[in-house]
Amino acid sequence: QSYTNREIVVVNDCSSDGTDEVVHEAQKLRKDIVYFRNEVNQGNANSMALAASKASGDFVIPFSDDDDLDDHALEEFVTFWRRKKSDIIYCDLAVTDGSGAEQAQWKYRNYYRNYELLNTLVMADGNKIPETFFCRRELYDQIYMQTYSRRFLNTYYLPHLRKLKMIHLPKTLYRYAVHTGSTFSSAIGLFDRSKSTQNYINAAMF
Repeated sequence: QSYTNREIVVVNDCSSDGTDEVVHEAQKLRKDIVYFRNEVNQGNANSMALAASKASGDFVIPFSDDDDLDDHALEEFVTFWRRKKSDIIYCDLAVTDGSGAEQAQWKYRNYYRNYELLNTLVMADGNKIPETFFCRRELYDQIYMQTYSRRFLNTYYLPHLRKLKMIHLPKTLYRYAVHTGSTFSSAIGLFDRSKSTQNYINAAMF
């Protein structure tokens, strides 16, 4: 990364794939890696929350070990935040397959009114903001952990839609791997239609 004031927090959720060795070797060469290993499998949401809680910086970017950031991503996010002072910044994604070859790009946009975003989500029956975001660290638990569905609507849109300032950075800064075994393989059909979600939508829109 071109932005050097950074920290990498790695959480190993009881894997047996050599992660320990890889990270320990990397730590010999650089001082910006912090490593934790769960003694008992905690699942993705809790492991991400642990990583965020152990981070010492003001902002976090959650992502999985098969994804990648553009070399200038952090610099771009920080520069954009200094101009916009938003709670969340989300960018466009380059979608790759299991070998790392780019297959598509997922483009996003700004929503200047909460009603507009919510209406678009309902009509699209899918996610219109990626779960990959640059976020103020103190907001992470509220945004990500309150309901763990990640890209499902009620994860971080509904409880905070009225007060969060979310801004789109129109650059492709993140490479998102979609392959067999991926948590999500599509931007479509990820709409959580639980009763609580529907009640919120009705209250917010009508």
